Amino acid sequence: MIQSDVSFITSEHNLIQNHSVLPIQPKNPPMPPKPQSPCPPPFNSMSRKRLENLLSGLYEKFESVRSYIDLQTTADRVRLVNKYKKLIISFLTLQIDEGEGSVYESSEMVREFIGYNPSPRDQAEIMIFYVETVVKYNNDDGGLFEKLYNEAEEIYGEALDFIKEHKIHDDFKPRCKQIVDVLVDTGEGFHEALMDLYNNCFPEGKERQNKV
Repeated sequence: MIQSDVSFITSEHNLIQNHSVLPIQPKNPPMPPKPQSPCPPPFNSMSRKRLENLLSGLYEKFESVRSYIDLQTTADRVRLVNKYKKLIISFLTLQIDEGEGSVYESSEMVREFIGYNPSPRDQAEIMIFYVETVVKYNNDDGGLFEKLYNEAEEIYGEALDFIKEHKIHDDFKPRCKQIVDVLVDTGEGFHEALMDLYNNCFPEGKERQNKV
């Protein structure tokens, strides 16, 4: 009799162990979160047509908006880069003609271009072009003035750091080195300053110079 009871308990225990219990489903399962719109809140309720009209109006009315959109599109990117190269030449010419007290700030054209958030290569192109142009004026005129040297030195240093940070050495390192190589030393310390910046950014260049 005792054995029979034990057998019964054992069989019931095995039955419970082998029984598959389904998980209890909640009555109201949570809804998945809605995907957030990439547009700012004011644009969320606008139709595509209305957004297109708004962008077209902004593009036509505001130069800064037009420049920003041009820079973000492949078709107009080169046009805008060339536009700012021409502005740099124009402002540099006016700044050099007026001298130390000039109201023109040629370096501001570089800053303005950077403000449009260009690609790393386009940004480096404008920065290096600016310094190359200053060097050309320096060599042609036999010297410039301290304010312009300081601006060019600052942008050259920023360009070197930027090029190194974004790993675009292959595109710009030779031009950065050429700036130092072709610059005529006018005794203002400009040549030494640029050489030091280059050697600090690319120490291997300094090592080769020491071996010569």
